[in-house]
Amino acid sequence: MSTRPTAGRNPRHTTLLDRFYVVGVTIKGIDGAIELIVGLALLFVPALLHSALEATADRASAGDSALSQFVGSYLENLDNSLTRSGLIIVILFLTIHGAIKLALVYCLLRKLHRAYPVALVVLGLFLVYQVYLFVVTPTVTLGVFAVLDAVIIFLVYREYKELRDEAVAAAAAG
Repeated sequence: MSTRPTAGRNPRHTTLLDRFYVVGVTIKGIDGAIELIVGLALLFVPALLHSALEATADRASAGDSALSQFVGSYLENLDNSLTRSGLIIVILFLTIHGAIKLALVYCLLRKLHRAYPVALVVLGLFLVYQVYLFVVTPTVTLGVFAVLDAVIIFLVYREYKELRDEAVAAAAAG
């Protein structure tokens, strides 16, 4: 079995859940980076989203299937809705959400012990918001992401608890 160093320099066995933790947190970081990049791109090139949605809607509507027509109509409605409600809300959400995720992921992967409670609270708030959205406008995708985020929160809590237990054991031994 492989081992990994921890905050107290005592190696412990790497489990499948440890690997899921690293993969899950890394995916959160990639997601945060994408959100931040898209938010900044929209800030500096606001017509980008409109152009992308319009082109995708036109392409989808050109199909003969009912699904193509549905997707095309959905994207047109989304484009109109964003134009009416203001793109600034989307830009703020993406940049703030992305930046927070990136900061949390950095702290978690560096095993900064004080960041874990903050990460748990912030991720918990994000999850509450996702559940609210799921209740208001239920979609399979939103449900899947909410479940995955709940698993990530569990894994972050588990990692925090293990690091805390190791720190207590190291303090008692030394």
